[in-house]
Amino acid sequence: MPRSVGRSRSLPPPLPAAGEAPAWPLTVMHVAAEYWPVAQTGGLAEAVRGLAAYERLAGVRAVAVVPLYRMVREARLDLTTFGDPLLLRMGPREEQVQVWRWARPGEPDVLLVDHPPSFDRPGIYGESSEYGDNARRFALLSLSALSLVPRLAAGPLVLHAHDWHAALA
Repeated sequence: MPRSVGRSRSLPPPLPAAGEAPAWPLTVMHVAAEYWPVAQTGGLAEAVRGLAAYERLAGVRAVAVVPLYRMVREARLDLTTFGDPLLLRMGPREEQVQVWRWARPGEPDVLLVDHPPSFDRPGIYGESSEYGDNARRFALLSLSALSLVPRLAAGPLVLHAHDWHAALA
């Protein structure tokens, strides 16, 4: 973890509650299929958390947007709702997605996309093989993240799409 040299910095405040105007000069939104320590199959989870944590220490509002998988739900994190559910058009269907916020002091905020038909499954990408609807599942993640932008940033926002799962964002 980087150390500050010279004067110590206070940590930036957490995300405002849904509906409140953000007061940050810059927001970085990380969209990813994995986030350490709650959803991990390889190095992606650690990389996303590491980047977001470093940005937060540097005074940037860093937010990770990841799916609310079954394993995350089973971890019984202290989650709060982040605004009203999103109604998203996916082809001919309209999907309802609830977004949950996991906030911890000194850590980047994590927004968890809750859509049980897509993410309430035993694995992240599949079990013995990939889930057949992975492209649709992660397209929903990307669309959810894009729909959250107005709730997160009144000013500049950098969207960091991690791997193919977030490429449509």
